[in-house]
Amino acid sequence: MTNPGLLIGGFVPPPELVQLMEAGRWVLPAEQVLREVFDDDPDDPRFYDLPSMLRQNELYRALSPEIHLDLDGPDSDVDPARCVLIGDLGADMSIALYYGSDHGDPRVIYYGLDGWREVAPNFGVLAERLGL
Repeated sequence: MTNPGLLIGGFVPPPELVQLMEAGRWVLPAEQVLREVFDDDPDDPRFYDLPSMLRQNELYRALSPEIHLDLDGPDSDVDPARCVLIGDLGADMSIALYYGSDHGDPRVIYYGLDGWREVAPNFGVLAERLGL
């Protein structure tokens, strides 16, 4: 999988994510850890492997932007075209990298009942909080 030209949804994934996937360590922690990090109850959570990540992002980009853009939510400035899905906590509970203004160090955001919200300032912080 080591590929310096790897793009997911048109964006370069964080090196920490690639390293975890290559090492087989991009795996779900205990549900209690997910609850603490995402402040929500998981319902069949998944962290995507590379083929799933590529497929999910292709499907996501084919959807209408209004589906994942909550104009009243706390993070209403989220542009769905700048999101890269990396997992979910269940149906309509996406976990994404957000390449807003910083292509090199995307924030990690989560789509829950209140719309998009930040769960970590970057992927490295998320991985640490998840104990990966």
